[in-house]
Amino acid sequence: MLDDEHLKEQVHQIASSVIAKQLDNGWIGPETDPSTCAFWARYPVSLGFMNLVDANSTWEESVVNMFGNFVDYIILSAYRATTRTIGIKKTMSCSQKIPCRAVFDMQI
Repeated sequence: MLDDEHLKEQVHQIASSVIAKQLDNGWIGPETDPSTCAFWARYPVSLGFMNLVDANSTWEESVVNMFGNFVDYIILSAYRATTRTIGIKKTMSCSQKIPCRAVFDMQI
């Protein structure tokens, strides 16, 4: 079963599709409305992608980039939620050139 080429092809097609459909803000998933985004479902997705990289290291770069962007999204979302709660007004933007992790290191 592990050497089933048809199964491998299906996994690679789905993985490619998930990576290609990642939103510009880093969110992974079909939801585009922030109020409907559920973080819990990303946990099994991350486990699946970790296993994919373990099985086939050629996926490493794209999976690491995808989850790096997702972590940036989570950090920025938490930051925005915190600043709304305590009334801090800071503007922050993330881009491919300067990921949120780097921006946080500079500002905090």
